[in-house]
Amino acid sequence: LAVMGNYATMLQQPGISEEDRIEYAKAISHSSRRLAALITNILKLNKLENQQIFPKHEEYDLSGQLCESLLQFEDAWEKKNLEIETDIQDDVRIKSDPELLSLVWSNLISNALNTAGSSMVGQNIAAKEYKRVTSIVIQLFKITFSVAALISLAVCLFPTQIFSIFTQDPNVLAISTEYIPIAVLIFFGSAARSGMNALINGSGNYRINFATAILDGIVLRIGLSVLFGLILDMDYLGFWLGDALAGFTPFFIGLVFYFTGTWKKGRDGREEA
Repeated sequence: LAVMGNYATMLQQPGISEEDRIEYAKAISHSSRRLAALITNILKLNKLENQQIFPKHEEYDLSGQLCESLLQFEDAWEKKNLEIETDIQDDVRIKSDPELLSLVWSNLISNALNTAGSSMVGQNIAAKEYKRVTSIVIQLFKITFSVAALISLAVCLFPTQIFSIFTQDPNVLAISTEYIPIAVLIFFGSAARSGMNALINGSGNYRINFATAILDGIVLRIGLSVLFGLILDMDYLGFWLGDALAGFTPFFIGLVFYFTGTWKKGRDGREEA
């Protein structure tokens, strides 16, 4: 949503070239497809957990499905300079629902690549090592807030130089200094949400996860952007500010989740045996 909003704002600027206009439109289209796929997958998993939909079993090649699921994340592991080692037996055939199981593999691989903290949290919750969970979350905060502080310092000291790495558009560079406070908010919002996202995802509580995703990605992100950008008439800065502030949503939900002790319970809200 943030990407879509930013590119939509840039499309409204006078004098943009046809090449840039097409590039911005493609970026909006790509982001909208990703958002639609994300919401669809979350809804499917939530319905499956609540037994509102049932798997349609059929025989298919599990080996091929695993390979296809891995290849979907090729760009992600290349960006992180990771080497993937696999030991998948050829032509392993099972009876299950290939569409739903594909969502499971995609979520597992995505979490492994992007949210390693969640895996550690989940393992320690299962082992009832609750002090370790707290330690993991604190260490995540130390790492992410340190990185956020360093990046923020660099952006404040060298705004034009850093923005020029990503674009040479004079219109964008002209407003780069206005964006600095918003950028700092985004950096620290990302740092604040990291530990709490690891706790929420690692707990396996899909209801809290789903509610957080909807509030963060849709309700507050759009609501705050409209509030600051349109109602308070802050123009594009208002849209950026709304997007940045919405990024703190998982942090505050995570605080309540942590201090109420709900994360120690099972997915149905009962203490696990």
